[in-house]
Amino acid sequence: MKPNQKTLRNINQDEFRLYMACKKRFYFSDGKEKIKTLQLRIVERAFEMQAIQSLPGYPADPITDTELIFKAAQSLERDRSLTLSEYQKVTYESGILWDQLNRTIRLSNYIPIYGPLDFTKTLKRNTLTLHISCIGCTQNGSLRAWVFTPYKDERDICWDPLHMIQFDYAKNLYDTVCNKKTDRFILYIISLNQSKKEFKISSMETCNKNTRKAFIKHIYSVDRELYDSIDSPLLPCYNNNCPYRKVCLPERDEK
Repeated sequence: MKPNQKTLRNINQDEFRLYMACKKRFYFSDGKEKIKTLQLRIVERAFEMQAIQSLPGYPADPITDTELIFKAAQSLERDRSLTLSEYQKVTYESGILWDQLNRTIRLSNYIPIYGPLDFTKTLKRNTLTLHISCIGCTQNGSLRAWVFTPYKDERDICWDPLHMIQFDYAKNLYDTVCNKKTDRFILYIISLNQSKKEFKISSMETCNKNTRKAFIKHIYSVDRELYDSIDSPLLPCYNNNCPYRKVCLPERDEK
């Protein structure tokens, strides 16, 4: 290694999105703050557990959807140290959302071929770890993939550049195992409107040249800033509920 040369930093998709949302929040929390709500993360975990037990050769008897959501809540609660009342409230809300998602997406209509999987993308200065919750086939052999996003607005969902990388990775599998002349690959993006308690399923079937160019430019811009440790705040700050607001912009809040 050359003198003063930095090593590649490995960041995951949550850290990358947090940095895109606000550089200061990324550094104040050391990249550990979660943009996804706990309820969405619990439902995501239950969905992935459902995918795992649907895989051919799963060695145990499948557990019910109700048991899945409780098991998912228990696995994530340990990270948050919730009180009993908080845990009960979060689990109840997650259960309602889980029931709604199961009415929207039934994995029993598909043939799961991969449970949750992580893969890495090497950028110019960092390596990025991304996540796909499930990949499966329709009955006629078309490939489908599902990912969860912390965003609720269609504009933010469509312009999240990480979806392009997830799409490309799963599309490579599609190109390997599917008949391009008769089958389509679709990436389903699952989002939650927390205030309305409603899920929305967006889809990505292609990524045109201009959009891809803009995404790549954005990704490598963030890659460079992370490498150079650029942590200037975003102004004006729109998030009045940010836990780091008074530390980040103390003079502004005193006015």
